[in-house]
Amino acid sequence: MRRVGALLEVLDLDAPAVLRHAVGEAHRALVLLDNLSALGRDGPVLDTWGVVINVSPEAIREELRR
Repeated sequence: MRRVGALLEVLDLDAPAVLRHAVGEAHRALVLLDNLSALGRDGPVLDTWGVVINVSPEAIREELRR
């Protein structure tokens, strides 16, 4: 759910309140947006979701255009 929320944010879309509520404010370890080890673990962190954006937003948009 955290990755979905982060993906929506990266794409400048609103996350539904039910998703935000489900994720909550609990302390948690960071997760990678894309868990493929080839992409690495570096990138900005979206604190709201606790997700590291380790794939470029443009690459995500390109995949959506296909």
